[in-house]
Amino acid sequence: MSMLIPRLALGTFLWLSFSGPAFACADPPQAHFEDMVTTAPTTFVFQLVSATYALESLGGGASTERVEGEIRVVDSIKGTGASFSKITYNSRSCGGVRMNVGQFYLVSTTQEGPVLSVWGADQAVLDLTLDHYNERSNRSPTVDAVREIVAGMSVPDGFPREEIEMYMQLYPPPPPLAGAGE
Repeated sequence: MSMLIPRLALGTFLWLSFSGPAFACADPPQAHFEDMVTTAPTTFVFQLVSATYALESLGGGASTERVEGEIRVVDSIKGTGASFSKITYNSRSCGGVRMNVGQFYLVSTTQEGPVLSVWGADQAVLDLTLDHYNERSNRSPTVDAVREIVAGMSVPDGFPREEIEMYMQLYPPPPPLAGAGE
């Protein structure tokens, strides 16, 4: 019995010392689409045409990664959407987004072209994949609602649909605990 406690302590110490590195991060502040669409000067639909992984050296052995791509603006709903032709975003776990080449996206932003940087609170992007965007008519339920909002109507309740917002996130926030807030 007297040797059991030191052995457990040694075993615990060794187990902890050989654990993998800890990982923590803070996601950047994100804008909500329903807020951005009413205040941002530019709102447009684009198609992601290409995407390439880019590694940028920060010196001293440190580096950062991102995805750089080409976009094609298919519908400029408000402002200077046509001035955008490139996009940068990250697909890491901290603030990363999921974007697929060939898909259509709806963005409201305060940025100016030609590069749309999908990071932080100066833009909000929705993936139109689950919204059945029709390129010929430039229509989908979400795009139709945005046109009405831009024309001065109020933001409808439940806009945008949760599944459209969540589809962009690599790691969606966990659901609330059962019984929380009761």
